[in-house]
Amino acid sequence: GVGFTSVYQITDAPELLYEPEHWLLNEMAPPEERLRACDGACGRDHEASGTTFVLPWARAISPLRATLEVPPIHDAAIADLEAALLEDASRILPFLQHVTTVEVETRDQRCHVSRSPTDDGFVIADDEGESRWLTLKTNFAGAAGAVIAGSAGLIKPERPTDITIALPLSGEAHPGVLYATLPTQTASGLPGHVNASFFPKTDRKSVRFENGYDSEWNRAVIAAVGQGLAASSPQLADSIGIAAFWDFLGAISDFDRRADPDQPNHASTYLEALRKVIPGLPVVETIEGSRATPRDVLLPAETELYGAVQALSQLGLAVVAEQLHRRLHTNNVYTAYEIRPLSARHIVERLASKDITEVFDPKSGPLNLDQVLQLLAALERLPGKVANLDGVERVALVPCRNGLI
Repeated sequence: GVGFTSVYQITDAPELLYEPEHWLLNEMAPPEERLRACDGACGRDHEASGTTFVLPWARAISPLRATLEVPPIHDAAIADLEAALLEDASRILPFLQHVTTVEVETRDQRCHVSRSPTDDGFVIADDEGESRWLTLKTNFAGAAGAVIAGSAGLIKPERPTDITIALPLSGEAHPGVLYATLPTQTASGLPGHVNASFFPKTDRKSVRFENGYDSEWNRAVIAAVGQGLAASSPQLADSIGIAAFWDFLGAISDFDRRADPDQPNHASTYLEALRKVIPGLPVVETIEGSRATPRDVLLPAETELYGAVQALSQLGLAVVAEQLHRRLHTNNVYTAYEIRPLSARHIVERLASKDITEVFDPKSGPLNLDQVLQLLAALERLPGKVANLDGVERVALVPCRNGLI
């Protein structure tokens, strides 16, 4: 396959050892002579466990390189390859089925990378530390069946339909990529990776999203990722925490905003699915420390309004917790999930609904003097003229000289 024939970029004579066999390949020999068994005089260890590929550097021009129109390998190219292997060793491990350890040894460096399972994902460990990943599983068997039926037999019915989404549990959000077991260069539209049975292009560097059965299959995967994220949102919020959950949604929104108009916008697909369910999920922390749904909370426009948190809590207003304020205002993320801005009207209406419409003593009444002053300061900061609000003249909120409100 493509994965093996690519070795001819660097070698003319690949070798394969698996105890006790040793085979040598010569692509320029007649077909019946291309695969030759070692005569035992090579000096290599034929009893070593496991499988070993030996790829001698093709440093000189040869009939094979002339036929393939590939230049000989030189020191600079070898150095580039070594650097790439060292850099990418940890990137290839997340979704490999039978390989859990990769060791790369070059002329002057060595690295060891391993993957270990956890209850909710996996850990990638290398010489510099560990990174923990959360995995979410979904499946698109239903949608895949329709694509297979319309492929005129070009997609095998047994093609896998499982999807794994891997999200980092530490560090800053970075754009992830799509994996077809091994990573491609196609952006995932997430601050994490997506692995599925994608149809890649022939160079395996990117995933097809043009026309045809294979592109239709790949688009069905992306749609299923969005549905899987939406279905897994409660679990995800519990696993990574509410603040990180909104960072996650904010990162997808940022990828959507910065998407290349000439490329498929996967982030937009995910957001369409997420916006249908997030408003009704208890994924917002409030000033009282409880959780509420986005459509039931109010978001202050300024952090200074949190100076009235005691009074707002006393009135029973479900106000977004201060630690989420910046996250929700960044790129106006809150507007996509039915979160409403806190307004003077909300305060006045809640005062009326609490029957705070008669003169009261702040020492024993529904609000103390500090809370009244907090509300007055908040009303002063909120947009619009409070005097123009319907019903404001009926609520008790004016401190008097006799000490009453």
